[in-house]
Amino acid sequence: MIENSELNWPRDTAGYDIEEAPNARSEIKMLRRGMYMDGDICIVPRGGRIDDYDPLKIDGLYRQLAESDLTPEGALQFVSTFGIPIRSAIEDRRYPLHDFLEAVFLMRLVLSHASAEVWGEFARVVTGAVDSRFRGGRIEAHIALRARNDGERPDVVLHPNDLWSAIWLQLATDITAGANLRSCAQCGIWFKYGPGTGRRSTAVYCSPKCQSADAYAKRKAAAK
Repeated sequence: MIENSELNWPRDTAGYDIEEAPNARSEIKMLRRGMYMDGDICIVPRGGRIDDYDPLKIDGLYRQLAESDLTPEGALQFVSTFGIPIRSAIEDRRYPLHDFLEAVFLMRLVLSHASAEVWGEFARVVTGAVDSRFRGGRIEAHIALRARNDGERPDVVLHPNDLWSAIWLQLATDITAGANLRSCAQCGIWFKYGPGTGRRSTAVYCSPKCQSADAYAKRKAAAK
Protein backbone atom coordinates (compact mmCIF):
# COMPACT_ATOMS: atom_id res chain seq x y z
CA MET A 1 0.00 0.00 0.00
CA ILE A 2 1.26 3.51 -0.85
CA GLU A 3 1.34 5.81 2.15
CA ASN A 4 -0.93 8.89 1.99
CA SER A 5 -2.51 7.88 -1.31
CA GLU A 6 -6.05 6.64 -1.74
CA LEU A 7 -8.76 6.08 -4.32
CA ASN A 8 -12.37 4.94 -4.09
CA TRP A 9 -13.02 2.93 -7.25
CA PRO A 10 -16.21 1.15 -8.39
CA ARG A 11 -16.73 -2.48 -9.39
CA ASP A 12 -19.92 -4.03 -10.72
CA THR A 13 -20.69 -6.90 -8.35
CA ALA A 14 -22.71 -8.62 -11.10
CA GLY A 15 -19.62 -8.75 -13.31
CA TYR A 16 -18.87 -7.74 -16.89
CA ASP A 17 -19.36 -9.09 -20.42
CA ILE A 18 -17.71 -8.85 -23.83
CA GLU A 19 -19.92 -7.04 -26.32
CA GLU A 20 -19.30 -6.97 -30.07
CA ALA A 21 -20.94 -4.71 -32.61
CA PRO A 22 -22.79 -6.59 -35.37
CA ASN A 23 -20.06 -5.78 -37.90
CA ALA A 24 -17.12 -6.42 -35.54
CA ARG A 25 -14.25 -8.60 -36.68
CA SER A 26 -12.57 -10.54 -33.88
CA GLU A 27 -9.16 -11.04 -35.52
CA ILE A 28 -6.11 -9.69 -33.70
CA LYS A 29 -3.67 -7.70 -35.81
CA MET A 30 -0.09 -6.78 -34.99
CA LEU A 31 0.87 -3.09 -35.11
CA ARG A 32 4.09 -1.24 -34.36
CA ARG A 33 3.02 -0.46 -30.79
CA GLY A 34 1.55 -3.89 -30.10
CA MET A 35 -1.74 -5.63 -30.72
CA TYR A 36 -5.26 -4.35 -31.07
CA MET A 37 -8.63 -5.93 -31.59
CA ASP A 38 -10.18 -4.93 -34.90
CA GLY A 39 -13.78 -3.82 -34.80
CA ASP A 40 -15.99 -2.40 -32.09
CA ILE A 41 -15.37 -4.85 -29.24
CA CYS A 42 -15.87 -3.60 -25.68
CA ILE A 43 -16.19 -4.72 -22.09
CA VAL A 44 -19.52 -3.68 -20.57
CA PRO A 45 -20.92 -3.90 -17.01
CA ARG A 46 -23.88 -6.14 -16.26
CA GLY A 47 -25.56 -3.46 -14.18
CA GLY A 48 -25.36 -4.96 -10.71
CA ARG A 49 -24.73 -3.34 -7.34
CA ILE A 50 -21.63 -1.11 -7.29
CA ASP A 51 -18.94 -1.94 -4.74
CA ASP A 52 -16.35 0.77 -3.99
CA TYR A 53 -12.87 -0.24 -2.85
CA ASP A 54 -9.35 1.23 -2.65
CA PRO A 55 -7.10 -0.45 -5.25
CA LEU A 56 -4.02 1.15 -3.71
CA LYS A 57 -4.39 -1.26 -0.78
CA ILE A 58 -3.59 -4.10 -3.18
CA ASP A 59 0.07 -4.84 -3.94
CA GLY A 60 1.34 -5.41 -7.46
CA LEU A 61 -1.53 -4.01 -9.54
CA TYR A 62 0.91 -3.27 -12.35
CA ARG A 63 2.17 -6.86 -12.23
CA GLN A 64 -1.38 -8.14 -12.52
CA LEU A 65 -1.87 -5.91 -15.55
CA ALA A 66 1.37 -6.96 -17.24
CA GLU A 67 0.59 -10.66 -16.77
CA SER A 68 -2.92 -10.42 -18.22
CA ASP A 69 -3.57 -12.58 -21.27
CA LEU A 70 -3.79 -10.65 -24.52
CA THR A 71 -7.25 -12.03 -25.20
CA PRO A 72 -10.83 -10.88 -24.58
CA GLU A 73 -10.92 -13.38 -21.70
CA GLY A 74 -7.75 -11.92 -20.17
CA ALA A 75 -9.13 -8.39 -20.33
CA LEU A 76 -12.46 -9.53 -18.89
CA GLN A 77 -10.73 -11.26 -15.97
CA PHE A 78 -8.77 -8.11 -15.09
CA VAL A 79 -11.81 -5.84 -15.31
CA SER A 80 -13.98 -8.27 -13.34
CA THR A 81 -11.38 -8.21 -10.56
CA PHE A 82 -10.50 -4.51 -10.47
CA GLY A 83 -13.25 -2.69 -12.40
CA ILE A 84 -13.23 -0.65 -15.61
CA PRO A 85 -10.03 1.41 -15.28
CA ILE A 86 -11.03 4.76 -16.84
CA ARG A 87 -13.76 7.17 -15.69
CA SER A 88 -14.89 8.08 -19.18
CA ALA A 89 -15.37 4.39 -20.03
CA ILE A 90 -17.42 3.90 -16.84
CA GLU A 91 -19.63 6.82 -17.83
CA ASP A 92 -19.98 5.45 -21.38
CA ARG A 93 -20.54 1.92 -19.99
CA ARG A 94 -18.22 0.67 -22.72
CA TYR A 95 -14.49 -0.01 -22.36
CA PRO A 96 -12.76 -0.68 -25.72
CA LEU A 97 -10.75 -3.89 -25.71
CA HIS A 98 -7.92 -2.42 -27.78
CA ASP A 99 -7.29 0.15 -25.02
CA PHE A 100 -6.65 -2.65 -22.55
CA LEU A 101 -4.32 -4.52 -24.91
CA GLU A 102 -2.29 -1.36 -25.53
CA ALA A 103 -1.97 -0.74 -21.79
CA VAL A 104 -0.70 -4.30 -21.22
CA PHE A 105 1.97 -3.90 -23.90
CA LEU A 106 3.08 -0.56 -22.49
CA MET A 107 3.35 -1.96 -18.95
CA ARG A 108 5.30 -4.98 -20.16
CA LEU A 109 7.73 -2.65 -21.92
CA VAL A 110 8.21 -0.54 -18.80
CA LEU A 111 8.79 -3.58 -16.58
CA SER A 112 11.31 -5.03 -19.04
CA HIS A 113 13.35 -1.81 -18.74
CA ALA A 114 13.12 -1.99 -14.93
CA SER A 115 14.17 -5.66 -14.90
CA ALA A 116 17.19 -4.87 -17.09
CA GLU A 117 17.90 -1.75 -14.96
CA VAL A 118 17.82 0.42 -18.06
CA TRP A 119 16.66 3.35 -15.97
CA GLY A 120 16.94 6.00 -18.66
CA GLU A 121 14.47 4.17 -20.90
CA PHE A 122 12.30 3.28 -17.92
CA ALA A 123 12.00 6.96 -16.95
CA ARG A 124 11.45 8.02 -20.56
CA VAL A 125 8.58 5.60 -21.19
CA VAL A 126 6.89 6.25 -17.84
CA THR A 127 7.22 10.01 -18.27
CA GLY A 128 5.84 9.74 -21.80
CA ALA A 129 2.84 7.79 -20.51
CA VAL A 130 2.25 10.44 -17.86
CA ASP A 131 2.72 13.46 -20.13
CA SER A 132 0.77 12.29 -23.18
CA ARG A 133 -2.54 10.57 -23.80
CA PHE A 134 -2.25 6.94 -24.79
CA ARG A 135 -5.45 5.09 -25.55
CA GLY A 136 -5.44 3.46 -22.13
CA GLY A 137 -6.19 6.84 -20.54
CA ARG A 138 -4.38 9.90 -19.24
CA ILE A 139 -2.47 9.47 -15.98
CA GLU A 140 -3.58 12.15 -13.53
CA ALA A 141 -3.82 12.79 -9.79
CA HIS A 142 -4.68 15.64 -7.46
CA ILE A 143 -3.48 16.65 -4.00
CA ALA A 144 -5.79 17.12 -1.02
CA LEU A 145 -5.45 17.68 2.71
CA ARG A 146 -6.81 15.18 5.23
CA ALA A 147 -7.80 16.57 8.62
CA ARG A 148 -6.41 14.94 11.74
CA ASN A 149 -7.23 15.62 15.37
CA ASP A 150 -7.79 19.21 16.46
CA GLY A 151 -4.49 20.91 17.12
CA GLU A 152 -2.57 18.62 14.70
CA ARG A 153 -1.39 19.55 11.24
CA PRO A 154 -3.31 17.90 8.36
CA ASP A 155 -1.83 15.21 6.12
CA VAL A 156 -1.16 15.67 2.41
CA VAL A 157 -3.00 12.96 0.45
CA LEU A 158 -2.51 12.11 -3.23
CA HIS A 159 -5.69 11.02 -5.02
CA PRO A 160 -5.18 9.33 -8.43
CA ASN A 161 -7.91 10.28 -10.88
CA ASP A 162 -8.74 6.69 -11.84
CA LEU A 163 -7.54 3.10 -11.66
CA TRP A 164 -4.98 3.54 -14.45
CA SER A 165 -3.44 6.48 -12.63
CA ALA A 166 -3.33 4.44 -9.42
CA ILE A 167 -1.55 1.59 -11.21
CA TRP A 168 1.12 3.89 -12.64
CA LEU A 169 1.56 5.69 -9.33
CA GLN A 170 2.06 2.34 -7.63
CA LEU A 171 4.57 1.28 -10.29
CA ALA A 172 6.64 4.46 -9.99
CA THR A 173 6.59 4.33 -6.18
CA ASP A 174 7.58 0.65 -5.94
CA ILE A 175 10.33 0.77 -8.55
CA THR A 176 11.97 3.95 -7.25
CA ALA A 177 11.81 2.61 -3.68
CA GLY A 178 13.23 -0.78 -4.68
CA ALA A 179 10.21 -2.64 -3.25
CA ASN A 180 10.37 -6.45 -3.24
CA LEU A 181 7.38 -8.30 -4.69
CA ARG A 182 6.68 -12.00 -5.08
CA SER A 183 3.79 -14.02 -6.51
CA CYS A 184 1.86 -16.03 -3.90
CA ALA A 185 2.49 -19.77 -4.19
CA GLN A 186 -1.22 -20.47 -3.62
CA CYS A 187 -3.32 -17.77 -5.30
CA GLY A 188 -0.78 -16.08 -7.60
CA ILE A 189 -1.46 -12.57 -6.27
CA TRP A 190 1.60 -10.37 -5.93
CA PHE A 191 2.63 -9.24 -2.45
CA LYS A 192 5.42 -7.22 -0.84
CA TYR A 193 7.91 -8.83 1.50
CA GLY A 194 10.88 -7.77 3.59
CA PRO A 195 11.40 -5.06 6.22
CA GLY A 196 8.37 -2.90 6.97
CA THR A 197 5.88 -5.17 5.19
CA GLY A 198 5.00 -7.62 7.97
CA ARG A 199 6.28 -10.51 5.85
CA ARG A 200 9.68 -12.19 6.09
CA SER A 201 11.98 -12.24 3.10
CA THR A 202 11.38 -16.01 2.85
CA ALA A 203 7.56 -15.65 2.71
CA VAL A 204 5.92 -17.49 -0.19
CA TYR A 205 2.26 -16.84 0.70
CA CYS A 206 0.39 -13.55 0.63
CA SER A 207 -1.67 -14.42 3.73
CA PRO A 208 -2.16 -17.12 6.41
CA LYS A 209 -5.35 -18.08 4.57
CA CYS A 210 -3.38 -19.01 1.45
CA GLN A 211 -0.77 -20.84 3.53
CA SER A 212 -3.50 -22.94 5.17
CA ALA A 213 -5.21 -23.60 1.82
CA ASP A 214 -1.97 -24.82 0.28
CA ALA A 215 -1.19 -27.05 3.25
CA TYR A 216 -4.71 -28.55 3.08
CA ALA A 217 -4.34 -29.21 -0.67
CA LYS A 218 -1.02 -30.96 -0.09
CA ARG A 219 -2.46 -33.14 2.73
CA LYS A 220 -5.43 -34.05 0.57
CA ALA A 221 -3.16 -34.99 -2.36
CA ALA A 222 -0.92 -37.08 -0.09
CA ALA A 223 -3.93 -38.99 1.28
CA LYS A 224 -4.98 -40.25 -2.14
